[in-house]
Amino acid sequence: MRYLIILFVVIAAALMLWKVWSKSPQSIRGGQARLLPLIDAHADDPILYRQHVRVKYRVPQTGAWSGKNLGFMELLVRPSSLELNVQLSGAGALTGSRWFFEAAGTHMREATELRTRWRSWIAIAGRQSNEQVELAISANEQTPELWGVLVGIGVVAESPPPAP
Repeated sequence: MRYLIILFVVIAAALMLWKVWSKSPQSIRGGQARLLPLIDAHADDPILYRQHVRVKYRVPQTGAWSGKNLGFMELLVRPSSLELNVQLSGAGALTGSRWFFEAAGTHMREATELRTRWRSWIAIAGRQSNEQVELAISANEQTPELWGVLVGIGVVAESPPPAP
């Protein structure tokens, strides 16, 4: 009986992982494979700014922001690009939590609809793998500083920066 329960748990976990991985638009089979040439092209660019951030994504089917924050995310800013990835090296490609934007053609605004007393958010929108992607990022007290860094690499600001 004990082995049957263990087998059931293993099968259930495998099915959940497969479902998340196969349905993610950013999965290795989907968007990540198409991003690799772009990521490789910028791999040797120096990292100008690195910040731990929280991320929300806009759900394409509903247009609403995700209900939860993706924690343990890291923003890497290079001279002409920005990358959001899980802090554990390589894990973002497996979980579908990896995004890469060219600075040119990427827009940002303060996501006032997400602002709380403790946290301000920056909404970033750009094309990735021929799809429009919109994410919101927050870096606590560093969010206004982050805004300046993104403007500095060419991300177009469509609103005033978030208040400190």
